[in-house]
This record gives sequence, C-alpha cells and structure tokens, in this order.
Amino acid sequence: VIPRDQQQQLQEQEVPRNIPPPPPVGEDERPTIYTYVEQAAQYNPNDDTGDLIENWRKAWYDVGWDPRILDARDAQRLPEYDELMSLITDLDLIGEKNIVFYKRWMAMASVGGGWMADISTWPLNYFIRHGRILPNDGFLTIYQGFSPSLVSGTGDEYLRVARQIGKTAEKAIAKQKMTNEHFPEKYKDHVEWNDLVALKELKQKLPDVIKTRSDVVPKNKLFRDGLMQCGESEGKRAFYLADLKPTKEFSRGTIARKFLNDWRESCTMTIVEDIEVSKKARY
Repeated sequence: VIPRDQQQQLQEQEVPRNIPPPPPVGEDERPTIYTYVEQAAQYNPNDDTGDLIENWRKAWYDVGWDPRILDARDAQRLPEYDELMSLITDLDLIGEKNIVFYKRWMAMASVGGGWMADISTWPLNYFIRHGRILPNDGFLTIYQGFSPSLVSGTGDEYLRVARQIGKTAEKAIAKQKMTNEHFPEKYKDHVEWNDLVALKELKQKLPDVIKTRSDVVPKNKLFRDGLMQCGESEGKRAFYLADLKPTKEFSRGTIARKFLNDWRESCTMTIVEDIEVSKKARY
C-alpha cells in the first residue's frame, strides 16, 4: 500500500493529458460503463485499489462516459443469483479469484446490461455513440477475442451467457472430481477454469453463442521497442494492461494513467466507426 502523502504527490504531478474534447454530450446523457471490483466499498483513495478505481473512473469520464463500480452486492441482487452460484458445486476447486470473475456477469445482468470493462481496460478512441445503442442489437459481444476485457450486451444476454459459463464450470468440476477419485496420479486441487476459458470453450462448440471482435489492444502490442505504436491503436476502443502491479514509486492507477497520457501525447484520438447498431438495443 502506498502511503497517503506519496499517493497525493503522485496525483499532483503534472502529467500531460493531451485530450481533445469528447463529442458533445450532456451530463445526463453520458452512457454508462461498468467495472466489477469485489467488495469495492471497502476500498478508499489511500489504498492502491482505491487509487486504481479512481484513476480508471477519471479516464473513462474524460472521454464522455459515466463510469460506475459494481461489486458482490450487485451480483446478489440478481433473482437468478442462487441458481447460478449453485452451478459452482465446489468453490475450492474453482478458486476465489475465478468466482469473482463469474460474479461480474451476474452483476451486469442485475443492472440491465450495457458496457462492462475490466479494471485494467482503459479508453483509447471515442465510441460513446455506441454507449446507449448497443452494437449487434445488444447481442453479447466481446471486444478482445475471448478475453472479456470489454463487453457489451443487454441484461438478458449477460444472464444467458452467465448461465452457460456456469454450466462449463459444473462440468469441469465433475470431471476433475472423477479424475481425483479414480486416477490419484492425476490428482489436482484446482480446476483450470475461469470465464475466459469458458468463453473459448463455448465459442468452439457453439460458434454463434457470442460475437467477438478485436477492438481492444494489449499494452505490449501498443508499446514495443521503446516506441508507442500508434498504428496499433487505429480504430481501437481501449487498451488492456495485463498483470498490472504497483512498484515502489508508483501505484497501479498512476502507472496506467501515465501510459494513457503517453499514448495521447504520441497518437491522435479518433472516433470509432459504427458497427451494427439498432435502436432495439437501447438500454
């Protein structure tokens, strides 16, 4: 945890923020983008996670969105919560972190769907026109292959996919338990499963179960050989910072914010072209 005075110093550093104004949008017209952080209410700005949340929130707000944080309480408000959690028949085999990833789908269903970004997903080019009128008629769409770093869909779509994700966990648990019982030499105290693994499996078996795109660029592709690769960000909605960790000098939020500002100084922000949209997908 970074001390409060050091956090304040980092936040007060003059960091260039070369941000052209977003397309005109009133405060009450900002589309919502959600992220999910387990027990988010327990964090505060003096904690590294609280700092990360606040910087993530500011980054999305700057480009025209209304960023909101969901947590376990939102998932538990979903009427189907107990049904979906019952599919995880062995919590220890799945692991706490992977259960958190599973719950974010329930939280999104409980708020009626929309846009969901991972806390490590930060905005690049403008796409707020797609904020309330969802692409692909609101059909569940993932914007980094199988990795749910950025997702859009209606509430019913999040619920549909959450149920299918849970069923893959149920099968994986049953298979591992059978293996542990009958083949001790292949014993494992965990299952190689998370929502990304589940989505990949579902897509392979049922190609039309979700739509996938490549609109999120990973940091290591956006910045390599000591240079910002602006061509890699053309038409991209966001970038993803995998395995983001704090250092002795900087919090995770400051690291992400600085990288975003470096990109803004080096590259030109544009407006992402429309893809299939329909007023039927308004939420």
